[in-house]
Amino acid sequence: MSTVLLRDRHRVVTVIAIAMLVSVGVYWVVVELIARLQTRTYPFPGEVRVGYLAFAVGVIVASAASIVRRSMLAGGPADTDAGARIQVASVVTFALAEIPAVLGVTAFLMTGLREAAYPLFVVAVAAHAVYFPRWSQWEEWAQAGPSTRR
Repeated sequence: MSTVLLRDRHRVVTVIAIAMLVSVGVYWVVVELIARLQTRTYPFPGEVRVGYLAFAVGVIVASAASIVRRSMLAGGPADTDAGARIQVASVVTFALAEIPAVLGVTAFLMTGLREAAYPLFVVAVAAHAVYFPRWSQWEEWAQAGPSTRR
């Protein structure tokens, strides 16, 4: 695969990663606005267990993103475009890293507890930091054979 084409794909995925990271900040602003307006009634007001459940699911999904990325990068016999495979695996990983933030907003909308959302926002930001596209990693994946990518 050409280095120029791989670099172009990396640049696109980097922009997507930054946009998804910014969206976590937007979720935080939405939670703050809704909490300060105090115009909403919540189906489970003050129910902390909903936040605990959302946190557990968010951590599991953020951790599973690594497994999903590894399996997507494993390739197969018809692996003709490694760059496309790396690009898709990265975007799917970012989408999975975004799920804890969505769960945080959902937990807040169900309970009215901002404290249920904040830890999930931290998990989402941490997952985005871990899975952020690094050029050296992309080069290594593109040069490695399908069975040796991790």
